[in-house]
Amino acid sequence: MSKRASAFFAPVVMVCLILPASAASERLAVVDPGYEVHDVILSAQDADHWYSSGLEVVHVHGAARCFLTLWNTTQDWPNPPAAGNGLTLSLYDHQGNRVLDLATYTDPLNMDEDPGNDVTMYPQCVKCNPAGDTIFVSYTANDTKGRWNVSDWICSVPWDESLAVYQPTPLVMTARFALPGNWEVGWSTDPSPPPAGQGGRMFFSGFLPTPPWPEQTAGIYCERDGVLQPVVEMGGYPSGFAFDHQGNLWVAEAHIGSVPNAILMWTAAQIHEAVLTEVLLTRTEAVAMIETPDNLSGGDVVCDGAGNAYFSLNGGQSFIGQIVRIDHAEGPTWPGATTPICETKGYYDWQRSLAFDGSADVGTGGGVVFVDMDQATPGVTPPTLVGIAATLDTDADTIPDALDNCRQTANADQADADGDGIGDVCEGDCDGDGKVGASDLPYVAEAYGASGGVPETAWPADLDGDGDVDGKDLAGFACNLRVNP
Repeated sequence: MSKRASAFFAPVVMVCLILPASAASERLAVVDPGYEVHDVILSAQDADHWYSSGLEVVHVHGAARCFLTLWNTTQDWPNPPAAGNGLTLSLYDHQGNRVLDLATYTDPLNMDEDPGNDVTMYPQCVKCNPAGDTIFVSYTANDTKGRWNVSDWICSVPWDESLAVYQPTPLVMTARFALPGNWEVGWSTDPSPPPAGQGGRMFFSGFLPTPPWPEQTAGIYCERDGVLQPVVEMGGYPSGFAFDHQGNLWVAEAHIGSVPNAILMWTAAQIHEAVLTEVLLTRTEAVAMIETPDNLSGGDVVCDGAGNAYFSLNGGQSFIGQIVRIDHAEGPTWPGATTPICETKGYYDWQRSLAFDGSADVGTGGGVVFVDMDQATPGVTPPTLVGIAATLDTDADTIPDALDNCRQTANADQADADGDGIGDVCEGDCDGDGKVGASDLPYVAEAYGASGGVPETAWPADLDGDGDVDGKDLAGFACNLRVNP
């Protein structure tokens, strides 16, 4: 994050953590020794932040990572939400401190004059579109008669990385699509956009319209001209999905019962044909079908920058969830098994949404997969994100490079007083190489005393975030230069 961004953050951060930004995980245990897991505890649960679900990584001012997550509210804190509640979309910094609430939403049934039709709203997913200008969230709802999926919607809110539009009060989300049992939102990565392919088109998971409940089954939809068109019938309950870098669709099934759960994949060509012909693809037409370990059911899917797919899996016969990986392949021969990466430490400790931050292969240090852990006891169990990264640790400070806020200078405490994503011992690292050194001097020289504000390329040189680079910043830079020869 730039110093300009950190200066903006200063007045709106509500609560600071005692824990460092990245602490060894209390929720997940490593299975593959090539990876490490570290917790980020989200701060400050209250009446407007009771139970969270959905996760997205965003970058404020194009720099340090932040997290978006969706909460439901409760009118009777700390008791659980009841009919008539609402939703809050919140932004957290990389340390887990809540920065501010971006948007709220209350179902129309909770705003009319009839309390008899009120619903309890439950958050599901959070995703930012590829253009980076809109955030989509979804929720499901049940009424006071015990009926589920009575008002399930996908909503949207503009994304503004300056955060200005969300102040002084949060925005109100816009309802976009009604979809019973909605679970996930994603975009095709097919290299060919319509009409030659489906690249860039928006997809959703939810219940198919027929047959009716309780025989209702899950499927994947695409959005065409404002209408949701069913594309895939996969059975079971709705679950997460993702497109790899070739536009192939990966899904982990969520059958509850005798049907074995499997990870399924349909090619970009199959998806394109199904959209054009309006003929549903079925489970049996999947090009890849890989049984999940221990018959675990699907939570979410995310692909890294190299096309490797990661799956959050829960339940099963042992009730110990796992994060597993399927390596990228070009086809026509596809992987036949999963590689377990980590697993939950406790029974029924579910893993839900996944988000990727990076540009390459997580397994070689090219990024991080974050998982949103289900709150076993909302209001008691702290809401936790877990970062999963390769063990590559250049400065040997026990923090993997992909999670380290100062990669080439040891700082196991990850101290970051201004919350800008740059470790205190790396303040002044203008060229982003993970240390303060001679290569940063040209940026500092450019910024020192510059009129019209600090050049964008030299924001990290403004150590105190006051909008200019002066003698105070030079003193701090010189100090860190001595620490990082």
